[in-house]
Amino acid sequence: MDSADQQQIHVIQQPIRLPCGLELTNRLVKAAMAPCLAKAGQPTPEHHRLYNQWSQDRFGLLITENVQVCPRHLATPTDIAIRHGAEKDPIPTSWQAWAKVCGPRCLVQLSHAGLQSPRGCGRTLGDRPIGPSAMRVCLGNRLIDRLVAWALFDHAREASKDDINLIIEQFRAGALFCHRAGFQGVQLHCSHGFLLSEFLSAKTNQRHDEYGMSATNRLRILFQIIDAIRSSVPESFCLSIKLNCSDLSVGCWTTLSQPSIERPSIVTRGGIDLIEISGGTYENCPTSKEEVTPQPKSKKKGVDRREAYYVEFTQEARRVLRTISTESRQPCPILMTTGGFRSRSGMAAAISNEETDLIGLGRPACLDPLLSTKILDSNLANYVSPNPPVPGVTLWKILVPVKLAYMAVASHVPLSAT
Repeated sequence: MDSADQQQIHVIQQPIRLPCGLELTNRLVKAAMAPCLAKAGQPTPEHHRLYNQWSQDRFGLLITENVQVCPRHLATPTDIAIRHGAEKDPIPTSWQAWAKVCGPRCLVQLSHAGLQSPRGCGRTLGDRPIGPSAMRVCLGNRLIDRLVAWALFDHAREASKDDINLIIEQFRAGALFCHRAGFQGVQLHCSHGFLLSEFLSAKTNQRHDEYGMSATNRLRILFQIIDAIRSSVPESFCLSIKLNCSDLSVGCWTTLSQPSIERPSIVTRGGIDLIEISGGTYENCPTSKEEVTPQPKSKKKGVDRREAYYVEFTQEARRVLRTISTESRQPCPILMTTGGFRSRSGMAAAISNEETDLIGLGRPACLDPLLSTKILDSNLANYVSPNPPVPGVTLWKILVPVKLAYMAVASHVPLSAT
């Protein structure tokens, strides 16, 4: 291995400490993916085997699949869900076993499907999904897109003030439940078109009250959830948020940089420890014949935008957060970028150029359960993770749960927790 590979590995394997005190052994993070393995809303032995494989790899941090905070608003029938009031009950053994196999550095991704909860996913006939505004999921403008949207999704009703208060409580209770189960933190899923993302977006949030009309108001529910969680868990419990890059382009970060907003929840002690930048919704998901549009190379040497899809947005987030952190004299949240990273050199360059702190790896970890070990293996020169087995983003997304299920069933790793 040449000196370039050695330097790249040195950069990636540097430890980092989050504001909450959680120490990561390196900069590689297994990002959230949905294996669709739950039964009756609970983790299964297949979950335990799958996450045991990842925990035995060399990731600095694991983030679980999206766990729904409301069993009536699932994204798929096979989602894990936390029943309201469960935070007061004894923790199920399936959850204890899941937390144990995930290891000492794992966050549970908490989500609410919102508009994107399909018909029959947790609800009876006539029980509609909820969103910030009354509308139906838009999958596109073609006739086939509209027909599919009509077949899969009900027209949602607008969330009332009581609904919003319940949603805040469900996220708070979900975080407390995960803390009691033995996980080290949670990530709030504010991305991919789910409920919190819908509140942040002016396109899906057309409210005319304190939760709409301006970027400041659209952030309100997120801030209230953050404050509610922080009032219920220790400061050492990690709190992360996952944001769409599109939220950066509609005024979210511009608003955060203005002195007028009440923003302590984002950067002050006890607020957000980790921010992940990713992208994608049902509506803007490319068709099976399309790929993500290549972006121009960075002006900084070594980072190819065709690999690191969302680094430009992470740079803007870092600029704004550093400004706020300097003003408030509080630690700045750690930034993570997920999407497109394949080569060791690209990962190291993004970190070295201070364009991101952590590298999120999703589908590559599905292709190879020893991915992070190979990235950090000095015997593998110029390492590049394998390409998807099929062309096209959408078809590959469809095949991911199949691959994850195969990994879970085919694993023969003994489980000490079960």
